[in-house]
Amino acid sequence: MGQTNLKYVEQRLRARIKKSAWKNSWYHNLVGKRFEVERNPIGIKLVESEAVKVRSLLDDSADTAYYIREDECNVIRF
Repeated sequence: MGQTNLKYVEQRLRARIKKSAWKNSWYHNLVGKRFEVERNPIGIKLVESEAVKVRSLLDDSADTAYYIREDECNVIRF
């Protein structure tokens, strides 16, 4: 299955991580933190400016995309 760049740009969203069921998820130690996100067909994805912050925090590679499971965060429109 290929990737898509389809975005629902009319929605500016913010997500607050409320739990992390997987200890190896990138946000396991970030419960309670808020991120600006976008909803796309794959799920809840951090916008690029937020991803840059997380990459530097985790010392991750520049091409990493960060997704949050929808059932593990509260998503609000702003």
